[in-house]
Amino acid sequence: MSERSNPKISIVVPVYNVGATLLTACIESALAQTFNDFELILVDDASTDKSADICEAYTLTDPRVRLLRLESNRGLPGARNAGVDISRGEFICFLDGDDRLHPSMLERLAGLSSRCDAGIIGCGFQRTAPLGPIPEVEFSDGNLYFMAPHRAIADALYQNLLNHSAWGKLYRRQICIDEPFRPGGYEDLRSFYHMFLRAGQIAWTSEPLYLYTENPTSYLHTFNPARAVVLDVTEEIVDYMERNMPELTPAARDRALSAAFNILNLMTVNRCDEPAIAARCRSTIRRYRLRSLINRHVRLKNKIGILTTYLGGFGLLALATRIYPPK
Repeated sequence: MSERSNPKISIVVPVYNVGATLLTACIESALAQTFNDFELILVDDASTDKSADICEAYTLTDPRVRLLRLESNRGLPGARNAGVDISRGEFICFLDGDDRLHPSMLERLAGLSSRCDAGIIGCGFQRTAPLGPIPEVEFSDGNLYFMAPHRAIADALYQNLLNHSAWGKLYRRQICIDEPFRPGGYEDLRSFYHMFLRAGQIAWTSEPLYLYTENPTSYLHTFNPARAVVLDVTEEIVDYMERNMPELTPAARDRALSAAFNILNLMTVNRCDEPAIAARCRSTIRRYRLRSLINRHVRLKNKIGILTTYLGGFGLLALATRIYPPK
């Protein structure tokens, strides 16, 4: 790729105190792609460690790499939006600074973009240990799905094939311009359905081409009261669907129920005592559980949780969580 040309894909990596080993692995996985028509935009979100120096070193050795230094910390949504603002690609690919890409990910998704007019092209993901081996992937057209936005939103809300995360996807750049990430916590969940609605069509392969670094001490496995904002976010989705797309209201309610179960489980596993948050979770579960129980689209995990609350109350749910903690 010539320095002045517009690449097919802009990979945007928000970087904030990632740590040298993980950040290096992340950058190397992008540069090792079998598809070469891309630029790699590293957005240093005012890191206080050596992350910016590591990023700058790559700009000196590979013309595909660009570094944007932010003067103050903007958080994940702000860093992503800043990267989009300076991007030149037809498509945007978001990569978190501690994750990696399978070497064939861009080639596979760019190939799909040439076969359809989808605004978003996504793939499955695989959880890996930090710096774990690159998994083998079997490529097959039997793994391909093409969905209209409404169907894709429902699938993501039910947490079936698609996921709401920003990573693991190509977005036509204009979608990211028109629908920047919303701040306030759980930015991917806040933003995904607005982005999906602008896509026209969503193409998806279940092949696990995005490598998500599993860390037992990460944000996803710990609890602090600020995490309860997900209860607000999912209720915002319920409200939006009730007003704008009532046919997706059952899916939105089930997603709110999932969030309540998740927060309760995290509080149990981490032995956190937050009575007001726990009461709100229980209220949400009671409000939505019957409709989700009889909804054939709801995943088995939620139905088991619902039945547990009916058979033994929330005490039995807490006991089951301690015996079989969520992974």
